[in-house]
Amino acid sequence: MLISRYIERGEYEKAQSLIDTLPKVPVDKLQKQAQLYVKQEKLVEASTLLEGKIMSMAGEMQSILMFMMEIALKEDKKDVAQYLAETSAHTAKLYDLWGYNAYMAHFQLAFLQEDVDQGIKYLELILAAAKLGWNISNSMLYQHTKLKNEEESFAGHMINGLLTGIQNDDSCVFLKTDSRFLEIVSEYNN
Repeated sequence: MLISRYIERGEYEKAQSLIDTLPKVPVDKLQKQAQLYVKQEKLVEASTLLEGKIMSMAGEMQSILMFMMEIALKEDKKDVAQYLAETSAHTAKLYDLWGYNAYMAHFQLAFLQEDVDQGIKYLELILAAAKLGWNISNSMLYQHTKLKNEEESFAGHMINGLLTGIQNDDSCVFLKTDSRFLEIVSEYNN
């Protein structure tokens, strides 16, 4: 409340000083910082902070949904697991995340169920989406957010990391010995 009063009175240095002392939880430091930026007419800075928070929260939601999906499978609730995978895909689309995010939960579901056909299907979708890249600033949600130069090459690293991870993971035998997977690896290694 004191931060809000300082902002309303234009005492921005005092507000900033208090914001800097806040823990991330339970008071949302980023939201207070954005509030201060708006009052200071630093709209791009405020938007960039909030856009980053949306992206982070959407990614966190997807992680939670995939963890819940794993729990549902352990409870032998395949219909719930499928629903959670679909919810994760919808979350990725709703929050304009990189295209590959929409397929990761379904790929994880196929992996957990050792379903080769679904695993190959979603792996191909993930790789195709990764190759397309992601121009984050095309999204209305992230219009102030810009990729850093090192993030632009992330797709290549992500593809290589995913394929190498599957090849090196002993629990992926069901997938990595499939001829379709070997063709995919060959295609991406060239």
